[in-house]
Amino acid sequence: MKKNSTEPLRPFCFGRDEPCTSIVRSSMESGSVLLFGGRQSGKSTVLRKISYDLGCVQTHRRELRLLQVPVYVDLLKLGHDGGPSEFFQMLATLAVARCKRQIQGLRLKPIRSGSERTGTPLDLFIKDLEGIYNATGNVDLRLIFLLDETKRVVGDRFPSGFRANLFSLLYGEPTVSGRCSFVFAGAQDLYQFCEIDMSPIGSRAATHLLDNLPYEAICSMVSSLAPALSETEAKARANLIYGQTGGQAGLSAFLARKSSNLMALDTECLAQLVKLLKTEHSVLFQLWAKSLSPEARVGQEVLLQQGKLEPKDMPRQMNKRGMDPYKSDRVRQELLFTGIAIRDGDILVVGNRIYADVVRDFVIEDQGTDLEQTAWSLIEEIELALRRLIRLRFEARWGIQADIEIRRALGDEAWAKIQENRSKSEMSYPKTPRTQTLDVLDFAYLSQLVQLMLWQKAWDMFKSMFRDKRELEDILRSISPVRNDQAHFRSVPERELTRCRLACEDLRFQVEQSSA
Repeated sequence: MKKNSTEPLRPFCFGRDEPCTSIVRSSMESGSVLLFGGRQSGKSTVLRKISYDLGCVQTHRRELRLLQVPVYVDLLKLGHDGGPSEFFQMLATLAVARCKRQIQGLRLKPIRSGSERTGTPLDLFIKDLEGIYNATGNVDLRLIFLLDETKRVVGDRFPSGFRANLFSLLYGEPTVSGRCSFVFAGAQDLYQFCEIDMSPIGSRAATHLLDNLPYEAICSMVSSLAPALSETEAKARANLIYGQTGGQAGLSAFLARKSSNLMALDTECLAQLVKLLKTEHSVLFQLWAKSLSPEARVGQEVLLQQGKLEPKDMPRQMNKRGMDPYKSDRVRQELLFTGIAIRDGDILVVGNRIYADVVRDFVIEDQGTDLEQTAWSLIEEIELALRRLIRLRFEARWGIQADIEIRRALGDEAWAKIQENRSKSEMSYPKTPRTQTLDVLDFAYLSQLVQLMLWQKAWDMFKSMFRDKRELEDILRSISPVRNDQAHFRSVPERELTRCRLACEDLRFQVEQSSA
């Protein structure tokens, strides 16, 4: 049969055949599906592909058969002041139009509106659906409503009873229950369906995460946009793109399109395209970051700092921050459906390098518990105080020769490393010239600061602060392991944090007394 000229064009979609099939199957089995996907993850594309594929099937009302009719609903087209009445009327109107395209011989009147409709929004919608089912003859009709931008109807503008009505429609006693299903597409807003209330749709719905595209899908995308490329050239280009995006659909499509008119794509050219992408879509990266739940932001910080996120990491990190560790699975879901992470077995690793590079500079390192914060603050205070004290004492004795004596005390190898680190630091901010030379002691480790104090030629300047050298060495042993672990974002036993805090306080007191 000839396809209707009003039928939409085939969507630009790659690597989503299996998810589309699974979503349709789940909607028929469960009655509803929660399709989680971040911005530019391809949710609309998937819904349109389902609509296109199922919509190609046409029949006559006299034919005895099962027919799945997809009803794609762009909820952004719902009026700004639209409520449940307008929502259900919109669905019924689109359902009538779709059925007319796919079922020959179907006689349906347009959906009435305004004052002609009396009754509750849900009752009117049920009557509209019953009218459609009664007109389909021998066709066993199953309507699948594909709701794009679900956040439009789960916010505060809709009354609290709206979700209860949806639950009743899908799983209650209406005659249309079991003959229609809903696919709710959205992001974090869909978790509202999972809250424990009078309408726990999330407890009945099947959950699908729209992860990043696989490498093979990027290959197909590149070949489609640049058909002149050989298979080898297309794979090489796809490999470069995938290495930057981790298969994130929107970013991959951007790079594939921008490079489609290029005969070759090398790393330098790709870097220019990535720079262009970051410039043109800077707001997108901000929206991605801001959309994360507080728990997922913790997961993102750990992921960006460590490069990976193991299953055991999140419960521990959330418990430390007073968050519910049972939401750890939700954190993993968010990092996956937003495209930030990809799976490597049970471990999550950074997938979207472009996003990670943009956001990493704004990630605040884990501040830890109150005890951890106190210990780290004291360690910082002690190190700064020791640098000042050592500089003051060395210069008082050796004047301009102080650095020569510091080099002798530490040894040539340690001195060379300190100088190397200082040079790197001075060159790390080329757009902000230094106004003064950095002190070599700013690049000495805590153990090296203590080594300078214990040095035979300098010990007499510090020995009045301690009973003997062993006391200072004991203090160092209580502080150094904690400092090392906290500097590398590793957990520290509470007992050792307490021991470190006490040692820091003792040393701070001695330094203060010596400086008085």
